[in-house]
Amino acid sequence: MNARWKLIVAVALLVLSGGGVATYKTLKLGVPFWKGEQVHDWQIEARVSFLATGRSVKARLSLPAAAVEQMSGQESGSLGYHYNIERN
Repeated sequence: MNARWKLIVAVALLVLSGGGVATYKTLKLGVPFWKGEQVHDWQIEARVSFLATGRSVKARLSLPAAAVEQMSGQESGSLGYHYNIERN
């Protein structure tokens, strides 16, 4: 295989892998592909400080209705702290 074909194969592999990554990011991760395209997504971050007296502590935070319906990307900040979503 001469140098020209090696270059063509290398460029084709790079183009295909770049297209695959772009497709994955657009379809699976929801990253907009075109300029000006917007994705409406909620990111909620809260910092709660309290002094515990040795008993259980309950905190109530409100979520927008769209975030409750979507229920994606649920994460917990620290081990031992849990949350659940109650629907009204």
